[in-house]
Amino acid sequence: MKLSPSNFNRFLQGDVVQSFGWSKSYACPCFNPNSGAAKPGCPICNGKGRLWAAEVIDSAAMTGMSQKRGFANFGTWEPGDALLTIPCAAAFYDVAQFDKFRALNSTHQFSENLTHGVNDALTGTVALDPTGVPLVYRVFWLSPDGTTIIDGEIPVVGAGGALTWPDGGGPPDGVQFSVTYSRYDVFYVYLDLASNRNSGANGLPKKIMVRSFDLFGR
Repeated sequence: MKLSPSNFNRFLQGDVVQSFGWSKSYACPCFNPNSGAAKPGCPICNGKGRLWAAEVIDSAAMTGMSQKRGFANFGTWEPGDALLTIPCAAAFYDVAQFDKFRALNSTHQFSENLTHGVNDALTGTVALDPTGVPLVYRVFWLSPDGTTIIDGEIPVVGAGGALTWPDGGGPPDGVQFSVTYSRYDVFYVYLDLASNRNSGANGLPKKIMVRSFDLFGR
């Protein structure tokens, strides 16, 4: 069977595709030559061992892998795996290992614990409502005796997810607090690399498995 590149790529338009912010990955030169591990506290990569270029927005088709019965025939898939089909005209057609994809049409609510004055930054990229306001729903902490919930004001979300309360209403310094918010789903290219469709035609869309678990988020 010989597939038509033009017809296949034309199909990957409209409702079947989603928007992604793609960031190309680069290895940081701070690695330890004996272990291959990144240098802890590296000021360039923060000990992650990888750097990411500025985000580029483009589109691809995504197949969610949320039901075990749906992917059992394809082998072993971890929870959070998804399959991207990338049109040949996409900016990330030549995707590589550890590249990052931020799904601009896919969000989930998260609730996590932070400590004011120690770690006030949310993980990932906070989703925005139609007017551009970050979707932070609730902030609260416990009273000093641990018997009462104290609700705080909704914070301002800055660069890197940093939370501030310029008008007050935030938790006291050193106090642990809970924050609930929505963030865009983030996927990384991990282990498997993009594969071509071998049908005797050039320019066909590529397929790549990506994973949503937190490889480098913290």
